[in-house]
Amino acid sequence: MNSIKRSIFLFICTLLAGSAMGDAIGVTASISTSEMKIGEQCKIQLEITQPQSANVLFPIFANDTLIPGIEILNISKLDTTSVGGDIKVSQEIIITSFDSGKYVIPEFVFESKVKKYETEKLFLTVTTIEADFVHAQITDIQDNYKPGFNWKRFFLYLSILCILGGLGYIVYLVYQYFKRINELESENVVEEETRLPHEIALEELNVIKEEKVWKIGKTKQYYTSITDTLREYFVKRFKISAMEMTSSEIIESLQRNNDAAPVIDNMKQIFSTSDMVKFAKQEPTLEENELSILNAYRIINETIYIPPTTEPEDVEITNDATKEAEHETE
Repeated sequence: MNSIKRSIFLFICTLLAGSAMGDAIGVTASISTSEMKIGEQCKIQLEITQPQSANVLFPIFANDTLIPGIEILNISKLDTTSVGGDIKVSQEIIITSFDSGKYVIPEFVFESKVKKYETEKLFLTVTTIEADFVHAQITDIQDNYKPGFNWKRFFLYLSILCILGGLGYIVYLVYQYFKRINELESENVVEEETRLPHEIALEELNVIKEEKVWKIGKTKQYYTSITDTLREYFVKRFKISAMEMTSSEIIESLQRNNDAAPVIDNMKQIFSTSDMVKFAKQEPTLEENELSILNAYRIINETIYIPPTTEPEDVEITNDATKEAEHETE
């Protein structure tokens, strides 16, 4: 029985405390103007004064329309200031309207756990803008505005045009340069293709024989020139990859060729002497140097192949070169 009385007493005390706190809470709503024109803006100020321990919620707006005809443009954050032992919390709402008329803005409701607090209603008149058709001056439609000549834009376009023209001319010169190089290469290829492999090789051997660089200590260069000439000749004459093959691989490959079989010993002499100079760094004798160039002539002259469309009289010329080389050796 005593516990029931105690519970009732506590409940009554709670109600009295809530009522006392509720009396200490005050809410207000004010509007910056009661009349405005269509499209203008005005402010609604919401304020609540409450004890620091109180927890009262501000109104929540579900959309951008306050009431039909009045739109919400912005809602500020809550601003809290101290007033004596209490606090004041305020919020600013900016509204506008595009429909004329008289509006009644209903009470704003603040809520706590035990009570609701309502502000007073607000009143707003929205007026339209009246046009003065009596005293208004009616004028003709103005002609289209014709701007003056824009020199800055002119020089800008002219500069861009000059730059593009210069770049185009440079591209043209580069194109002509590479085109000429390709034409010269094509001419050289055509000219080289019209000459037989033995003609090119004998011409190079003649240059090597005349220079005689081995006499001034350039023995390695001498044998490199001879073997490179023979390798290029083998590529064109026997269709083997002589430039990528070793000396022994070249000889092994040509041993199976009937046209090259008679000069295998000459090849062995040249390549063995060349390998000795390049890798063993030995100095061959005078006779070995002269024999190498002579054997190079023999290899080419004894493996000449002349297509049916080519006149055979060139053979006599190449044989003369061999005879001349043999005569100098003797």
